Amino acid sequence: MLEAIKARPIKYLDVDNNKISGDLLSQLLSVLPVEKMHLIRNALTDKQVEPLHKVLTRTPNLRQLFMSHNKLSESSLDLFAAVISVNVQLTDLYFAHNDLDSDAGLKFVANLGNLKKLRRLSLNKCKLNIGLLKVLYESIRDNEDMTELSLYSNEITTEGAEFIAKII
Repeated sequence: MLEAIKARPIKYLDVDNNKISGDLLSQLLSVLPVEKMHLIRNALTDKQVEPLHKVLTRTPNLRQLFMSHNKLSESSLDLFAAVISVNVQLTDLYFAHNDLDSDAGLKFVANLGNLKKLRRLSLNKCKLNIGLLKVLYESIRDNEDMTELSLYSNEITTEGAEFIAKII
C-alpha cells in the first residue's frame, strides 16, 4: 500500500473523525510530504501520538496542523510541544478543545514562540489560565504575521484580557 502512495505527492491529509492507529498514520506521514494535516476529533491516545511525534519531528514539513477536540493527555501534549518546536514553518495551528492547564500545556504554549510565520492560532476552550495567557503573550508578542487569534470559551478574566490586549 505504501508503495502506491509514494507515487503521489500528497501534501494535505485530512483524517478528521476517524479511529486510525498512530502506527498507520506515522507510516503514511513517513512517505508523504504532508504540509497540511487534519486530525480533529480522533480521541488520540498516547500510544497513537508517540509514532506521530517520531515522524513529525524527523520530517518538519508541516505548514498547517488541525488538532482540535482530541483531549490530549499531559504526555501527548508534551510530545506535540516537541512537534511544534521543530515545525517552525507552521502558519496555521488549530488546537482548540485540548486542556492546556498543565506543565506540558505551558511548554506547548511557550514553544509557540518558535513559530515566527504563524498567522492563525486557535486555542478555544483550552483552559487558558492567567499563567498560560502570560506565556502566550511572551511567545507571540513579536509575531507580526499573526492575523487571527481565537481564544473563545476560556473564561478569561479582566487580568487575562490585559495580556490579550498587549498581543493585539
